[in-house]
Amino acid sequence: MKIRQIRIKNFRSLADVEIQLGTTTVLVGENNVGKSAVLDAIRAAMSRGSDRRTTNVAEYDFYMANKAADPTKSPGIQIEITLAENEPNEWPDGLIQALSEIVQTDPIADIDQITLRFTSKYNDITKSFESAGEFLSFNGEPLGGRSGSLLNSFLRYVPIFSLKALRDLSDEYSSRSQFWRRLLKAVEIPEDKREEIAESLERLNTDLLKADPRMVRVTATLGKMGEVIASSTNQEVSVRALPLKPWDLMENSEIVVQGQGSDAQFPLDRHGQGVQSLAILLLFQAYVEHLLESAFEKESEPILTLEEPEAHLHPQAVRALWGAVDSLAGQKIVTTHSPYFVQNVPFRNLRILRRNGTQTVVCWLPKQFKQNISKTNALNEWLAHHTDRYSYDDSRGELVVTGSVEESECRALMTCFTEPTTRDAVHADLRALQKKSSLYVSDEDLDSLQTFVRRMRGEILFARCWILCEGQSEYPLLHQFAEMEGTPFDAHGVAVIDYQNTGSPAAFAVLARALGFPWLMLCDGDSGGKTHIEQIRNKGFDEAEIKKRIRQLPKDFEACVSESALAQEALDVAKSLGAKLKTKPGDSAFTAELAECLRTRKPAWASQLAKVVRSKAAKPESTPEICRQLIADALKAANE
Repeated sequence: MKIRQIRIKNFRSLADVEIQLGTTTVLVGENNVGKSAVLDAIRAAMSRGSDRRTTNVAEYDFYMANKAADPTKSPGIQIEITLAENEPNEWPDGLIQALSEIVQTDPIADIDQITLRFTSKYNDITKSFESAGEFLSFNGEPLGGRSGSLLNSFLRYVPIFSLKALRDLSDEYSSRSQFWRRLLKAVEIPEDKREEIAESLERLNTDLLKADPRMVRVTATLGKMGEVIASSTNQEVSVRALPLKPWDLMENSEIVVQGQGSDAQFPLDRHGQGVQSLAILLLFQAYVEHLLESAFEKESEPILTLEEPEAHLHPQAVRALWGAVDSLAGQKIVTTHSPYFVQNVPFRNLRILRRNGTQTVVCWLPKQFKQNISKTNALNEWLAHHTDRYSYDDSRGELVVTGSVEESECRALMTCFTEPTTRDAVHADLRALQKKSSLYVSDEDLDSLQTFVRRMRGEILFARCWILCEGQSEYPLLHQFAEMEGTPFDAHGVAVIDYQNTGSPAAFAVLARALGFPWLMLCDGDSGGKTHIEQIRNKGFDEAEIKKRIRQLPKDFEACVSESALAQEALDVAKSLGAKLKTKPGDSAFTAELAECLRTRKPAWASQLAKVVRSKAAKPESTPEICRQLIADALKAANE
């Protein structure tokens, strides 16, 4: 069983969020946006004893909108976790039979699901925080009967494990470990083999002690205890260099790894933190492969909440890590701060978390969009001719579309609802569905964008705002202009994307809209720039948003710089790159000739000019006005 959806209310910054989960889901965002809170919410709801008064949530786990907020006045934490099949009969019969009282079946789609609701709230009578866990019906109502006592049985089929960001080798490979201890205890040595090993240990122990005559004498001296302590039996005293019994030997087992560039082996704790962290991750895999079924149920499927798997690994290893994490057994919910890790994660596996005031919002890239719409004969007839992308979920009363709703389709759907008393409301719902579906990003666009994200190491997914620009010339100079303004982009979370060499601007605009990234765009005033704007317009961006987000140059970027206060510096750069101008500053044709020289020397001129400007410590006033305004708007968007 896998978690398909989690709804969290009033848990830390998660005032009200709903997150769809897949087999491997990666949570991305800045520090303190709620990534770890999502994992902690899952653990709180799915921990043994979560239906008791004493639980692992505390006062500071309740959402607080301001410093005057009082957890005792909170409406309470509510966490709903839904596990569901992907297709009918996916869950094994043994699981269905064991959990029949809490398994709910979609009467139309024949999909089985289980929904667990965890709540925690302050009780004014008992003066304490009290928690409860209950299973819900398909319609969201609490189930009666024995369902309330089935939490532990349920958890035997979905055991949840956790690896924190600060993984400690001394804990994970010790008798305290959730995995290593159980693996060692599971070792079964046949009786005849046990005796043979014990005899071998005894002989080896004797040989070790006899290797140094001093130890023989030490043993003899210690043997005089019997002369001091009265005893009815002769007590033999010996020194043990090795464990007395085979099971003692197993309890002290450790991992040794060959050193890099050497054939010598060293204990794991003598290797770097990266190797240690990776060894702990693979320890989970070993446990699942060899012990999970015997420790839980044969149909059980683990859920792993994993924080920062990239910890202490070098970039190449982090890039390779995605495949290792994705191939781990069971369901994985992962947090990361590494662009190297993210660059190989498919877009649809990502969940972008960010703060909106005191609350967390979550964005991702769904393929389907739904809206509650009443069903009519006319709608049925229309759907019969559009089965490629449209369907109707009878059990939930939802119209479902895969992809985006085109304007012509929305108008056609509206003609299916003509009843005067309900028409306006249904038409508004159809427009709402169309707006939701505008967030759709096609697989084709994602394929091209994925290539760019790999090249950019995924860092744009950690930004607060994107600036889209046409080519490679703008990239270094926009960064330099921001430095001149005293507001470096990296310090403010602004990413500059040169879309001309990495895909269409419309693809980035749609991706930014879907994932909630504020974005701005700088483009040329030529036919190419106009084409790019039209591409964005065709993706459903209205004129008001185009005006708000797009800055179009009168000509192009080279002309913009040539006509600015940086013209002399640009001339010096052009000459250093071999240009021989016929005009000089002040001539009427000078700026046009300089701009043409720069165009023929892309992108070298921009990088060189950025260096020159930096070395001369140019004043902010030198920045072209349209670029100054673009930078100001980007910083405002990044900090809102």
